[in-house]
Amino acid sequence: MKIILAQMIAINNIPLTKLQLQNYLRGFHSMILKTDTDNRGTVAALVQEIAEAAKEFFT
Repeated sequence: MKIILAQMIAINNIPLTKLQLQNYLRGFHSMILKTDTDNRGTVAALVQEIAEAAKEFFT
């Protein structure tokens, strides 16, 4: 699975600055790791893809 981030990222139609998006992704990562018990491998892989895509977006 490949996740592509667009130049303009919005959540609930509200544009986010890069710092806001970084904070959101950190919170998302923490939330997934805390709640994932059944499919840890699958969800961890998805979170890794999101993190890598975000890193590419910010560089």
